[in-house]
Amino acid sequence: MKITPEIDNASIVLLGRFNPAIFQPWWFAKNGIIGEQETFEAEIEIIHPELCKFQTEYFFVQAERNRFMVRSNSGPLELIKDFALKTFTDFLTYTPIGILGINRSVHFDAGSNEARIVLGKKLAPWEPWGEWARSFEGEDTEEQGGMLNLTMRENRSKKEGLKGYVRAKIQPSSELSGNSGVFMDINNHYDVVGIEEAVGCSKVMHVLEHQWSTAMGHAEFIINQIMKEIEVLK
Repeated sequence: MKITPEIDNASIVLLGRFNPAIFQPWWFAKNGIIGEQETFEAEIEIIHPELCKFQTEYFFVQAERNRFMVRSNSGPLELIKDFALKTFTDFLTYTPIGILGINRSVHFDAGSNEARIVLGKKLAPWEPWGEWARSFEGEDTEEQGGMLNLTMRENRSKKEGLKGYVRAKIQPSSELSGNSGVFMDINNHYDVVGIEEAVGCSKVMHVLEHQWSTAMGHAEFIINQIMKEIEVLK
């Protein structure tokens, strides 16, 4: 990337029908998906028939009745892809899953609060807000108002043979200090099959396996467009 992110995460979201109580560290260890040491060191938040949440050094897992999510904590981002593929391709093949999200989120430094504000003005101009926009001005940049959250969407072309969209969100970072941080989240959404019509998860796992690199690369491409704008402002 044009600017090295301070925080760089990926996540995989699956929509379907799940049994949350299964997804606990001991089950993953028993099936060789994670190591015994990871299991002993796992931080368990809740294990319940309706919700399971835990995290290890490398990822965070949350399972609900209609949603499963794994998010990277550290290590190579593709660890979560391998984790999801092994879980559902090798062991839970009959789990009905119809929708897939491959997501990338980053927090990076724009260099200064001033640069971040100028970027916000370029992405969301003040002029259409008329006289109200005058109130955005603060006595200093720390009190400056303006853009808080902007979302853009790209619909998938029929030529791809896949239904869905790519959604990009940008806003000030809540994780980085100094009022110069930028947060971006890129959601690659795939409507593989209708959840009610889903029989097993092989189709969704096929898309995950073959689209992972494309989704990660496209997310980086989008993030770089904003980073290039910031480079000009520095």
